Parts: sequence; C-alpha cells; structure tokens
Amino acid sequence: MDAKIFGSFIAEQRKAKNMTQKDLAERIHVTDKAISRWETGHGFPDIGTLGDLAKELDVSIVELMQSKKSESGDISLKDAEESLNSTLEMNMKERHKERRLLLCILIPSVLVFLLISILRLIPIVAGIGIVYAIVCTAAMILLLSDALKNKNKTGIFCGIILAVIPVTIVFILLSCSFAEGII
Repeated sequence: MDAKIFGSFIAEQRKAKNMTQKDLAERIHVTDKAISRWETGHGFPDIGTLGDLAKELDVSIVELMQSKKSESGDISLKDAEESLNSTLEMNMKERHKERRLLLCILIPSVLVFLLISILRLIPIVAGIGIVYAIVCTAAMILLLSDALKNKNKTGIFCGIILAVIPVTIVFILLSCSFAEGII
C-alpha cells in the first residue's frame, strides 16, 4: 500500500462528501492533524480506525485498503486477502517506527538519569538535572495530550515514562541535598 495513493484516496472521498478534515476527524474520533498526516502520505490510520474511516467515507474496508473504488461492487477473495496483508504490513511498519521513537526517548533519558545520579555532588549537575526535569515534563505534557487525542497507546506509554523520569531525578537530587544537609 502506497502512503501517497492512500492519502489521496482518503482526501478525494472526504471532499466528495463535502467534509473538512476536522469534520472527518470528529466523526472517527481522531485529530484533524491525524487526517492531514494520512492525506499527505506521512502516516497511516491505526488498524482499529479503518472500519470507522471506511464507514464515514462510504467505501468498503477493502476499497479503502486498495485505495480505489470497486466498479462492480464485488471484491474477490484474493483482492481482499492482498489488501489485508498490505494493511497489516503497513501497520507493523508504523509500530516499528513507534518503538524506535520510544527507544530514542528512553535511552537518552536513562543515560542522563544515570549521569546525574553519579555526579549529583557537583552543584552544576544538580542544576542541569532540574532543567532536564523541566524539559522532560514539557515533552511529557505535549506527548500525552497528543496521544490521548489520537488514542495512541504507545504515545501514552512514552508520556508516562517521561513523567516518571523527571519526578525521579528531582526526588534523587532533593534527597541527596537533604542527606548532605543532615549528615
């Protein structure tokens, strides 16, 4: 399945029904940004969204996956199977991309956390840790808000991880400060 062809098909069907991206997004419970990404070929809908999307565009799921309307109305089993396999493959690629994003967030965060934990006695590192915690918190808020709108479970998980990291960093830095003051 080609992302550009798929996106053009969605845009064409949406416009034929005189819907805006926002109208379609509200009907299938995603953001208008998600619709825009699909239509420009920069992403695909989650497999669970395909049924609602097809229904709103008045096409079958197979027509949606093939990115073309069936002229006869009949779809062969072979065509349906090929479309399903193509969609599943596309969905797996999206999942791999999400996992890479998670690793790109998680690995640097853990490394910075370890560095701060090791070097916590140096005052400048404590300051860097607090700044890093603020940046993680801002990223977490943005990621969680977008993930909740799109019902993206991976994004929600990343947001929660980003929420835990700054809280832990601040906790360690504060506990070390209190321990140094008490000892």
